[in-house]
Amino acid sequence: MPDPLTLPIAGERMMVPTRDGEVRCILYRAQRKPAPVYFDMHGGGFVGGNCEDVDVWCDMARKELDINVISINYRKAPDHPWPAGANDAFDVVSWFYAHAEEFDIDKDRMAIGGHSAGGNLTAVTCLRSVLENAPFRFRLQILDYPPLDLKTCAFDKFQHPMAIPPQIAIMFDACYIAPGQGGDPLCSPAVAD
Repeated sequence: MPDPLTLPIAGERMMVPTRDGEVRCILYRAQRKPAPVYFDMHGGGFVGGNCEDVDVWCDMARKELDINVISINYRKAPDHPWPAGANDAFDVVSWFYAHAEEFDIDKDRMAIGGHSAGGNLTAVTCLRSVLENAPFRFRLQILDYPPLDLKTCAFDKFQHPMAIPPQIAIMFDACYIAPGQGGDPLCSPAVAD
């Protein structure tokens, strides 16, 4: 695999401060100012992938909708298990919200979405914004095939022929969470009341 930092991208790479250090993001700027913002998180089973993987998708959303797009490269397990990636996502959104004027972001028109593991982090970030009484709320969340229930064993879930095999899902979960953590709504948003 090539070093993601060597890949050509349409946006601007930048480092964003979080509670645990800096997180790499890619910013795609809208033409209009201020503009709504869409935060995007790549997939990879919580263990792989990079923000560069969704460059084409993020740039297309920016061009087609004339919005700001921010792709978040959250930290990965097993080196950084839950809640590291969830904290990164929440902290990056919080930082951009606090610096909205600097980036011509319309704070009242924020959306967030993610693919696979990024979909989980999307739902968790939305839930946390309410539970932690954050100053921001989202107008929209896009969940692209998200694993929202990490409490239930993958073998006990509905098996779709196009889905990740349960053996792989169990491996991803074992890298991401410790036994018993799957019941936490900030890990498995589907169990929230």
